[in-house]
Amino acid sequence: MNSIYIGWSNDYDSQFDDTAKYFALIDENNIVAACKIIFKNENKGFPLSKAIPRYGCNFNFENFDAEVGGLAFENLTAVKSLFHRSSIFFLKNAGGDILTCYDISNPLSKRLYTGSFGLNFIENAIVRYDDFRHKKNNKAVEWQLLIDKKETRPIRINKFNTRQGILSLC
Repeated sequence: MNSIYIGWSNDYDSQFDDTAKYFALIDENNIVAACKIIFKNENKGFPLSKAIPRYGCNFNFENFDAEVGGLAFENLTAVKSLFHRSSIFFLKNAGGDILTCYDISNPLSKRLYTGSFGLNFIENAIVRYDDFRHKKNNKAVEWQLLIDKKETRPIRINKFNTRQGILSLC
C-alpha cells in the first residue's frame, strides 16, 4: 500500500482485527496469495462503512456481513485459488453478502474483480477517505464498491476450483 498511496493507517486498519479472518495460500512453504475478511461488528462496522461517499452516492452498508480487503498475490492462479477457498469458508461460516472495492484509477484491479472474480458493481457507489491519496499526484483515491452476493457464490466457487497450495486460516 505504501508504494503507491500515502495516508495508510495501520492504527485505523487494526481496530477491525478482532473481527477479521486472515487467509494465506501456501505453496511449497511460500505465501503466494493472502487476503483479510472483516466481519461486521455492530459497534464499529467495517473499514468501508467509515468511508465518505461521492456526491450522489446513495448506499447503505447495513446490508453486508463482511468486507474483503488486503488482497496480495503472486499470480492469477494463486489468487483464484485463494478466492475459491475463502469463498467456501465464508459460505459455510457466515453466508451473507460480501463487500469489497477497487481503486477506480487501476484498470487491472477492475478486470480482476469484475472479470476474473465475477463480482458485480454496485451502481453509483464510489467512496473515498480524505487522508488516503495517490502518491504520484496527491489526489484522493476513489474506490468503486463491489458485491459478492450470497446467491451467486456457489456458481463462482465451482468456477475457481483450482488445486494450487494449502489454505491457511489465521
